[in-house]
Amino acid sequence: MALQKSITLPNGATGDYIHISEYARDVDNRYVSCHLNLFTSAAHYASQPAPKQPICLIAKLRLSGAKYDAYLSTAALAAVADTEDAVRAQLYVAAKVEPLIAGGGLQSISLVDALDV
Repeated sequence: MALQKSITLPNGATGDYIHISEYARDVDNRYVSCHLNLFTSAAHYASQPAPKQPICLIAKLRLSGAKYDAYLSTAALAAVADTEDAVRAQLYVAAKVEPLIAGGGLQSISLVDALDV
């Protein structure tokens, strides 16, 4: 699971593979935060040993309350229960729709047009 979209950073670095590196989820308080990292390509990502080294943290996604429920409630997760990591799958869905906190020197970022890969 990942997203694909060509992104050029202000420093000239480019990449097209966006992967959620980690997320922190608080079920009781209905809150989740995740980091989306930019890699040169899917092949570059796959060839790296752990820990993976991205170009940079490209964005953060934070969901709470009703937004959390829309993607990570029991019912929402049941709809994607056949995936390897239902929470991560839903975070990719949310990253394409919800506002993101830009990183990597970008003023803003949108993944609405990113492809699921």
